[in-house]
Amino acid sequence: MAVVEVSAAVAPASIEAVAVQVLSADQSGETWRRCVDTYLDAPDDICSWADAPELHCSTYRAQPRSVVFRVAKAEEARALLV
Repeated sequence: MAVVEVSAAVAPASIEAVAVQVLSADQSGETWRRCVDTYLDAPDDICSWADAPELHCSTYRAQPRSVVFRVAKAEEARALLV
């Protein structure tokens, strides 16, 4: 059974970019993927988990008045329970 963990960074009224810390998603080695960033132009603003770029950085910059969804997927539920 697959488990999906979602983290969102929202800066709807901000007039400045916000740096969001990207932590290790889980102990199974999965990385966070950026599925939504409303600051980006279409079609890069929204993509499926399979097509989303992996985030190999310690921070991700959420631009002004944008929403960012980072998604990590674990193969087993116990991978997230430590």
